[in-house]
Formats: sequence, structure tokens, C-alpha cells
Amino acid sequence: MQKVTALAVFALIGTGIATAGQIQIGGGSNGANGLTSTYVGSQTGWLAKNYDTRLFQGTTEAGNLVTPTYTSGAYAYSTPYQTATAALTDASADSGAGVTFAMIADGTSSGNPAASNNFWEGYQAQTLTIPVGVFDVTDVWTLMNNIWGTPNAVDTTVTFDFGASATGAVTEVLTVQLTNAGSNATGTPSGQISTSVDCTTVAATCNSYAIGPTAASSSIATSGSGSSLLSNITVLTDRVLSMAYNGAAASTPFVGSSGNVVLGDQGFEFGSAFSNLYLVNVKIAEASGVGNVSQTALSAITVDSVVAPEPSTMWLILSGFGAMGFSYLRKKK
Repeated sequence: MQKVTALAVFALIGTGIATAGQIQIGGGSNGANGLTSTYVGSQTGWLAKNYDTRLFQGTTEAGNLVTPTYTSGAYAYSTPYQTATAALTDASADSGAGVTFAMIADGTSSGNPAASNNFWEGYQAQTLTIPVGVFDVTDVWTLMNNIWGTPNAVDTTVTFDFGASATGAVTEVLTVQLTNAGSNATGTPSGQISTSVDCTTVAATCNSYAIGPTAASSSIATSGSGSSLLSNITVLTDRVLSMAYNGAAASTPFVGSSGNVVLGDQGFEFGSAFSNLYLVNVKIAEASGVGNVSQTALSAITVDSVVAPEPSTMWLILSGFGAMGFSYLRKKK
């Protein structure tokens, strides 16, 4: 009986350590409602905004606003209103393949499409703090774009706060600076974060902003106490969603152009560098000020975690196993 119990304990430990879990951050079960205003709360310099009129800047297809309508995981731009939410999945060929994002469920089924909040827009050089509280995180994926970002500039900074408890003091900090994707004038986009409007037929303003990305990106600068664990990190970037447009509303920057509106993601891979710690917060900072200058747009965050027992739980398991062994030896004697 005791031998069977010991095997069961080993199986429990092994299963806990080997099992990995993907966690969508936000409200509801496993973040199913995404980064809603209820979950994020009111934070200075960041506002919940609309894809159609703001992030995609009034772009149209056959005269209708380009609008993602989410139905059973499929995305299309069939109506001017967001009517439901579903997960958006990275379908790339790199390690981001299969990463799923919970889109913001602050949508409406009728009325003005601008009443549908789909993302958080940062301005005035302010920081948005997203509580996470997940143990043993191996990588983080953000669904972010840029509005009016200058090619090759560094306007967006992502900070990861780690600590010994889900909501406690921060003991390790890793800060990553993202480079805006390069101009389409070169034909070789670079960088980690891109504008949400990628022109193919060019209007006067199209080449003024960052575009892309189309492939994995180059190395980026890191700082903070955790940077000693990660001397260099490469952010994986993919185009997760792309929808065609052939015009734009009057008095918007992309009148006279056509191309695609896009959503891009960024993967930050830590491996075991922060094992046995909680990812307490993810902080997104926009460096620029007000006006038609760079503004960061955050749609969703997903983390991957090694679903292992917490240190206190592991200690109890091992203590119990030790007690069983001691009892067995006494009976044997």
C-alpha cells in the first residue's frame, strides 16, 4: 500500500511540473472577457478606444468601416458593429503558433460603432499597469500595435514585475524597449511593434509611419534587476490579423490609400529565468506626448506558465512523502 502511495506522489509531482498552461489575462474564466474596463480600471493617460474609428483610423472597405466581427473564433469585417467576442489565435510558424488572445468584451450589438471598446490607447507618456499574478511564467505574448509611430523609433516600453507572491512586493524587474517597425519604403520592415494600417497603394501619409512586422525581429535593449538573467532577448513578432481596406473616411490620414489593417503580437520568451516567482504585473509605457505622435495600442495579453505546485505545496508534498518513508522504515525494522 505504501509503495503504491509513493508512486502516486511521484506521479503527482511529475504531472505538475511537466504540464504547461496558457492563460489569457482579463476578466471572466481564464480571462475570457479580456482586458475590460472593469478589469483594468481607470488609469491616467490610457483610454479604452474603438478599432474601427481609432486604431484603424476610419479605413473602409466598399464604403463600410473595416470592423472585426468575432464569431466562433473567426474574424471578418461584415458589419459596422462589434456584436460578440471570441479568441484570436496566432497562426504563425514560429513558437507563437497557437497562442490565443481573449479580445475585449466591452462591445455593443447596436448603436454607434464607436461605442464598442476594443483596445487601450496610451498617450501623454503614461504607464498602463495590468495585474497578472501567475506563477512560474515562461513567456508572455502581447497583442499590440502603434498609431503614428515613427519608423525605427523606440516609443513603447514593456516592463515585467516578478515577486514571491501574486500581489506582493516586486523583487525582479525586466524592462524591454520595443523598436517601431521600419518604413515600407525600404521593403524590409524591422522592429517589434507596427502601425495598425499597412498601405499598399500609398497616400501621402502612408510612408510617415511604421509598418510590418513580417518576420522575427532583432535583439532589443533590456534593463532592470532581471536583465542579469536575460542578457539579451529577441522578441518574436507576427501579424495575427489582416483585413483588406480600399479607402478611408474623409479627413482621416489614409484617404486615397488601400492596403490592410492589421493586429500584431509580440512574444517575450523567458524560459526558466523567473521560475519559482510570480509575474505580478505587466506594464506598458508610451513615451510620446499628446497630438499626432506615437500612441501605443494594447488589445490583449496571454501568458504561458509551467503549472507546477507552488513552493509551499511542494514542501507539504515532499514532507508527507518523507514521513511515509520514515514510517515504512520503522515498520520494516
